Amino acid sequence: MVISPELARRWIEVGWQASDQVKKYVSEALNGRELERLERAAREKTGVDAGIKAINPATNEEIPVWVADYVLGSYGTGAIMAVPAHDERDWGFAKKFNLEIRQVVSPLSAGPVRIYDSINDALKKPPQDLESAIEDYEKIKAGEKIYTQYGILINSNSFTGLESAEAVKKISKKIGAELKAQYKLHDWLISRQRYWGAPIPIIYCEQCGEVPVAEKNLPVVLPEDVDFRPTGESPLVRSASFQKVICPKCRLPARRESDTMDTFVDSSWYFLRYCDPHNTQEIFDKKKVAAWCPVTFYVGGAEHAVMHLLYARFFSKVLRDLGYVSFNEPFLKLRNQGLILGEDGQKMSKSRGNVVNPDEIVDKFGADTFRLYEMFMGPLEEAKPW
Repeated sequence: MVISPELARRWIEVGWQASDQVKKYVSEALNGRELERLERAAREKTGVDAGIKAINPATNEEIPVWVADYVLGSYGTGAIMAVPAHDERDWGFAKKFNLEIRQVVSPLSAGPVRIYDSINDALKKPPQDLESAIEDYEKIKAGEKIYTQYGILINSNSFTGLESAEAVKKISKKIGAELKAQYKLHDWLISRQRYWGAPIPIIYCEQCGEVPVAEKNLPVVLPEDVDFRPTGESPLVRSASFQKVICPKCRLPARRESDTMDTFVDSSWYFLRYCDPHNTQEIFDKKKVAAWCPVTFYVGGAEHAVMHLLYARFFSKVLRDLGYVSFNEPFLKLRNQGLILGEDGQKMSKSRGNVVNPDEIVDKFGADTFRLYEMFMGPLEEAKPW
């Protein structure tokens, strides 16, 4: 079992008589930002034996408890039941500290093809690959390789022989556990040290602290007396007309927030504003948005799936909850267009010398011909060589 430094600290605060070694490790692990800690843990596994034991409720076996910085206090309970034979991070940790690596899940397929998806897939492999498959499986059993897929339970007492999905249900029932979804999402940091972005409407006052700009004074407009030379700070810091303001509460000198919002804040709801772009009284007219939205067909790159499209869904669902829109999803149908590759089938790049300049094609053949040619090169979603 591995507990996070945060959980270890809480245990110490309520009376756990941890060793000096554990206390030192916890203090050092929590010194710094969580992101830096994760990056450090990815490079090298660190940890310390807590000097205590836990009981595995599924087997009633005693198991050692360790404290390690690759487990986060903000995720789940802050403690994990490590499965080093079947989890990459746990495996790396167990190898580093010479801990037992016990295989408890075996691949579903049998014989020398067990690491492949199916018999048909295995038959396509050359003989030397099948020999390699046997070696890989033996490495799993010996703790030299991990198996992270669903399979058949082994070395699991009464649960041996069950498929993984069924075993999860039966083990959960035996120990009285509940299945819960865990999300890796954290708060979205929207501030950026850039000029081009929506100003964050906050005023800092030595007397009053953080003071929101009054609604009647919104929006805060970007200044024009800006020095864009790189200094590591937002260009707005050096704008006297922007920075220096009077606190709306105490009327003493104060300063504006110099960071601006990430431009994803704007692109998260631009399609709603398009329905009513000249409205100066409210975000948009609900009737106009109801007439035009949700968006019926959206074409965009697949790279937006985990950022822009995700944020747009956040905004839409909040606006739905607040009564501004009536729909649940902002986009009804999405298609990801494929890249146009160079003639060599590689992504266009100046370093490869395979870039096709669209301006030259338009000048020679016209924009409509160029567009139609690209549209009929192949399926929309596929990458296509020029």
